[in-house]
Amino acid sequence: MDRRTSLLIRPRRTNRTSNSSPTYLIDLEFGDGRRITTTDEVQLHLPPPETSDPDAISRYGQELFSRLFPGRLATSFNTTRLIAIQQQQPLRLRLAIDPQDAILQAIPWELLYLPALDAQSRPQPLATSDQVLFSRYIDSEQFPLGDPLEHRPIRMLIVLSEPSDLNRWGLATFDRKATEQDFKLRFRPFQDTGQLELEVLPVASESALRNALERGSHLSERERGFDVVLYIGHALFAPQYGTRLLLEDGSQRRGRLFDGGEFARLITQLPSTHKPTLIALVACNSATVDLHAPLSNLAARLIAESGVPAVIAMQRLVAIDLARDFTQHLTEMLLRSGLIDLAVTTARRRIYRADTLGWSTPVLYTRLSNGRLFQSSTLLSYVEWVLSQAEITRWAGDEYIDLDCITIPPGQTWQLFQYRPENSPKPISARDTILSLVSNTSTSIAPSQQLVLLTGSHQSGQTTILRRICHDLARQAQRDINAPVGVFVSLAGYEQARGDIRLYDHIIERVRQQHVEFAKTLELLFRGTTSGANSRPRCVFLLDDVDQIAESHWKDLIHDLNTVRNRLTDQRFVVAAPQAFTSLAFEQPVTILAIQPLDEPGIVAYLRQRYRRQARNIIDRIRENRLLHLASDPRMLILIVNRLAGLNQQPIVYHNIIEEFLTQELRVLDHRYQMGDVARASLYQIAWYMHWHMRDALTIGEVFTLLAEVRHNRDYNLEELFYQLGQTRLISMIGQREIYFTNQAVAAYCTAQALCRAPDRSSKLDDIVALCADVERQRWWEEALYALANLLDQPEELLSRIAKSLRNGNQRLAVIAARCLEALPPNKLQSVPLTLRNELIDNCLLHLDERREPSAERRELLVKALGKIDHPQIRQYLRQILVDKVRQTSSGPRYEYSNVRIAAARALRDLYLPDFRRLQKQKEESFDRTRITLKQLRDDRPLIELMHHWLKGEAMRQQLRDCIITSPLAPERAVAAFALADVSISPIQQACDARFLLRIITHPLDTSTTTISSEWMDTMWSAADALTLFDPEYVTPLIAALIRHKRSMPNPAAQQLAYLVGRLRIDQPFIIDWLIHLLINNPSQNVKARALQSLAWIGEGATNRSITIAEGERNNKLTIKQLIEEIALWQVPLPRFVEGEFTLEMSAASLSPIYLRRKAIEALAWIGDRNTLRELDSKCQYWPLELRTQWYISRESIQQRIR
Repeated sequence: MDRRTSLLIRPRRTNRTSNSSPTYLIDLEFGDGRRITTTDEVQLHLPPPETSDPDAISRYGQELFSRLFPGRLATSFNTTRLIAIQQQQPLRLRLAIDPQDAILQAIPWELLYLPALDAQSRPQPLATSDQVLFSRYIDSEQFPLGDPLEHRPIRMLIVLSEPSDLNRWGLATFDRKATEQDFKLRFRPFQDTGQLELEVLPVASESALRNALERGSHLSERERGFDVVLYIGHALFAPQYGTRLLLEDGSQRRGRLFDGGEFARLITQLPSTHKPTLIALVACNSATVDLHAPLSNLAARLIAESGVPAVIAMQRLVAIDLARDFTQHLTEMLLRSGLIDLAVTTARRRIYRADTLGWSTPVLYTRLSNGRLFQSSTLLSYVEWVLSQAEITRWAGDEYIDLDCITIPPGQTWQLFQYRPENSPKPISARDTILSLVSNTSTSIAPSQQLVLLTGSHQSGQTTILRRICHDLARQAQRDINAPVGVFVSLAGYEQARGDIRLYDHIIERVRQQHVEFAKTLELLFRGTTSGANSRPRCVFLLDDVDQIAESHWKDLIHDLNTVRNRLTDQRFVVAAPQAFTSLAFEQPVTILAIQPLDEPGIVAYLRQRYRRQARNIIDRIRENRLLHLASDPRMLILIVNRLAGLNQQPIVYHNIIEEFLTQELRVLDHRYQMGDVARASLYQIAWYMHWHMRDALTIGEVFTLLAEVRHNRDYNLEELFYQLGQTRLISMIGQREIYFTNQAVAAYCTAQALCRAPDRSSKLDDIVALCADVERQRWWEEALYALANLLDQPEELLSRIAKSLRNGNQRLAVIAARCLEALPPNKLQSVPLTLRNELIDNCLLHLDERREPSAERRELLVKALGKIDHPQIRQYLRQILVDKVRQTSSGPRYEYSNVRIAAARALRDLYLPDFRRLQKQKEESFDRTRITLKQLRDDRPLIELMHHWLKGEAMRQQLRDCIITSPLAPERAVAAFALADVSISPIQQACDARFLLRIITHPLDTSTTTISSEWMDTMWSAADALTLFDPEYVTPLIAALIRHKRSMPNPAAQQLAYLVGRLRIDQPFIIDWLIHLLINNPSQNVKARALQSLAWIGEGATNRSITIAEGERNNKLTIKQLIEEIALWQVPLPRFVEGEFTLEMSAASLSPIYLRRKAIEALAWIGDRNTLRELDSKCQYWPLELRTQWYISRESIQQRIR
């Protein structure tokens, strides 16, 4: 533990003569030797709370804290506490108690309350906090402290005293036999593994206790005595006698009092080999003190006079059940961790109830500075090793960037989510998702949760996520003895492992290099020689670097994983794997998590976490410098932020960041490879070759050929250059055969540099632009052309070719055109001839129409790129996308997909806000509309004030809410809904604002007969789209409660809720039942379409559900998937279901519900299979053209999934 997170607080009594109201000076000593002393005297004695009222307890604890930590001591404490939180370490707080000061001993210090750190938090009990380890500390210099016990087994003596005549004493029984059996059962795993040797005193008499302590056993003489003595029974306290233990006497086991002073003398007289390290007195009043006799406190006396390192006792009456529970939690945690203050805090937290004082009854007295009684178990020793590793702990603080992921439902693929972002669920934290899957303590694990595949592009942050999870699991294991332990293992070198199951040997060998003893434990686990749920270590194996294994060995790895899962059903595995690895077959279901690039809210969240006050200025500068796209890579984001957080306010462009990144990485090279640009030229050549041949990786032989071409006749060693390039983070190897670039932006930049320097650049540009007529090749070259536009002195050279290709009918180049314009700094953009610039912008604007660019993903890219270019026509088109129904469908005009609308809202915000900031700096008091031009007031009046509210962020949430409710303009309400979702940050804000937006969709008084205007329906659409921006954790429970309790609602509300259920992938059974009910019984095509679409999005868990068909029909049951196929085909009347008859509103002129059928065909892209292809292929030739066109798109997606 860091010395900065260890505190000793020492009250020094100033008036020894007064015993009624003594005063104290307070010393605060830091672990690193610093000391602060108060100058004002304080009184510490307060009347304790007389009731169990939580508010009264809290008030007492806060007042006691303010007296113990007055003035600057409180500031120092809170500073140390924040350091401990940032370092993910508990703060060790020892309260020094003078054994001659009865007043200090009598104060219930365990009722101290921690002050709230901010407005979002509340005061909490200090002694139950997972942030603080609290103990009462007594100096005892006459007894030297030995090292923590390393020997095993730890020897424990349990003394269970239940005299036969407890009724005579007016005391309750506790069932001695049941308690003994319970302890033996709980400690069996520790005994089986040689960690613990347990003896229970047959008769709890004074003579038997003396005999056992003096001989080291009640059975025979032992060289070493008991390490722990645990007394469970009763004790009586009287001022003239102090505490006396109630033991058993004679054959009748009648009660007899054993003087506490005599017990202390017995312990004092024991030789050092027999003196216990810990004595636990689980008996009422065993830590009570008479104010006139300080040494009447038995617990304090055992420390001060007998030299016991730690004593646990009870400072008041304690309930038997609570005492038993506390003792069991205490001993289990202590045996695992060896830390007495951690064990007491954990046990206290387990028994905590706000409306009782029982949790504060146990008292820990110790003379240990670090709390360690024993060296921890092998498992906890491994945990401590994990927490000592810099590459693990590095990611425990603000440096960690929380990346989001999408859970891929069974039967679906990550490609669907990549190319159909309009239908994707809201990404959520990859770290939180994995922890929720692997952290539960149940030994029964669903097969899909046993193996988690974390997939993403190269260097997408998988390793960092696994290391952070390893750290978090280690912290949990310290606090919870049942929590699994993370075992981080790189799979690099897996091919060289030997054995029937190479994965076993590889893991053991890797762990042996880290922690020899834990490797032995894993070896026993893999051999199956451990037994019982509690005696087996519970691990989460975090397997990294699958991309370092040659693809030819992937099937071997999958075979090993399948075998391991079948044999070790109580263990979990998280594998960081390339996207291609996830498409291979596994014997049992797996959970696939696809990492998403950092989006704008994720970047903002990271900046708020790390920089707080500077965050707003940094994100503004990232937007102004058009670096959001580059910042989606975590490593680039850190570099960008480091540049922007400084005092230098000069503009920064794309290639500045890439160049700085290259420079940083190449600094590790030998000086001769940096001279003459050898390393850079080599990287440029490799990147160009890979791009031109559309290859993700090159063989070692190909790389050496390219290095030789760059070298020419210069004198340097290719092998040495290759080795040194491999030491950077720019390239990496797959197995020992191929290399790839770890960062795609760097690869694209190096390709652009090579193209800039090529003597035949003109012809190559012609070829590349022609290649980009194909969308897949365009995706390949897009980043390189973006980088090239930024590098060229005359970007017209590239832009004119793109314009010519667009004029010649190559309409798919609009995205390339928009992104190349986005890449240009303002001065370069102005240097482009006006006619060429306007032609490209107009072409891009035309392709915002779905009929010209059918892919919503690419329309979103267009909007994001155009949103960086300040042009009047761009503003006008973005406004239309945001507030008008611009998509033309067979059922009439509809709004753009959510992802495109939200991108348009943010693009407009970024276009307007720089002007508003300048105006705001000129006049802070109010927003001056007079500074806005007349044209802007005419065109943008509904948006101007809203954009100003958006600029101010979360402080304007109420104004945005008011606008949604009171504005007469639907476009203004739509912008306000998006802005509200964007500025809602904290959990409380998100929960409140999500509830507010759901009330916009359906008011509590709405029923199915409520009439809703078309304008308000538009607002409901906007509210639903805005809700997709919230964390599902805060929206899902609200929607579930709404659906459960509100069965009657207008069709527009049902339509929006059904849409949200699908977007959030809410798969609760009763919600799926509700969607099925809508699909069958609701007559509206729109509602049915949303219901079937959401069922398909949820995946196999919903679409494999069966619907019972009414008697007399053709079959007994039909699955949801089959019903969606029937709707798509629409060739026979649908059967009658037990749920109800499939009813549908259609105009008399319609032969079939075209809109509903089209939505069914779209849905089949997510759930269709070979049977779907066979069935629909045979019938589609007779469909209307609109349906056939949609079928071709869905058919391709189905083929990709089943391939």
